[in-house]
Amino acid sequence: MSKIIIFYDEVCGLCDRFIRLSLKLVKSRPLEIRSLQQGLLNQDKQQYGLIDLNSIVVIIDGQSYLRSNAILELYKYTILKYPAIIAQYLIPLTIRDYIYNLVAQNRYQICQRIKKQ
Repeated sequence: MSKIIIFYDEVCGLCDRFIRLSLKLVKSRPLEIRSLQQGLLNQDKQQYGLIDLNSIVVIIDGQSYLRSNAILELYKYTILKYPAIIAQYLIPLTIRDYIYNLVAQNRYQICQRIKKQ
């Protein structure tokens, strides 16, 4: 069983809450949490084909997922598996990513920045 790797914005309060919730919900596979601020290693960029680093990135079994797909793919490993699958098939990707981008653009207004020392 391979681990799930999550790259996220560690100074974003909303992102931090998402990570804490994910750590509680995902029990079936180990999670490795990495910060986008620390920068991805060139090896990670090449290995997973990562280009858009303004989004949460979830890597499962070597496949990378961005934006709304990242969240829904991750939640397939939780008790929210079936709602995630249903949302992925019923709501078109363009609409899901539009909502994701809207929240992402306003994430610091929704939840304050976390001051890292």
